[in-house]
Amino acid sequence: MPYTGKAYQTVCGNDCSCLFLRLMIHWQGEFKNGKEHGTFIYPQSRKRDEFFCSGDKDVTEVKYSDGVEQTR
Repeated sequence: MPYTGKAYQTVCGNDCSCLFLRLMIHWQGEFKNGKEHGTFIYPQSRKRDEFFCSGDKDVTEVKYSDGVEQTR
């Protein structure tokens, strides 16, 4: 069954440069029927090996609809 709900990918390892109890995240967003749907948050670079800390304001927000990135 395709996933619907919120999801995120965290950084593996113990080297945490974020403040106490804040996750290092590669991306976070929402899925609907297995496709990106809603707002996804990435580090500014949007590179797979980059990350941001939960709660950071210096991020890139991208909107998706049924798996397609929406441009402004």
